Amino acid sequence: MDMGKIIRKARGAKKMRQRELGKEVGVSIVTVRAWEQGRFQPRLRHLLKIVKVLDIARELGFEEDKSLGKIVDLSHDVVFVEDD
Repeated sequence: MDMGKIIRKARGAKKMRQRELGKEVGVSIVTVRAWEQGRFQPRLRHLLKIVKVLDIARELGFEEDKSLGKIVDLSHDVVFVEDD
């Protein structure tokens, strides 16, 4: 399943509107719609927030290490650290 479909499905499962996800992630509803339609992909900083808000680390091939506050890309053994 592509990233847009995963985001859409997870958002729907949480009964969250596109506007709400956009507000949580810091983007407009138009941007969320474009992600879900596969017109473009989220930037890394937005993707990290999407993973946390929708709890979809595994579906996107990531694993979140909550004890370290890191998200690990399982397909490439890469660690992304979110700056707060």
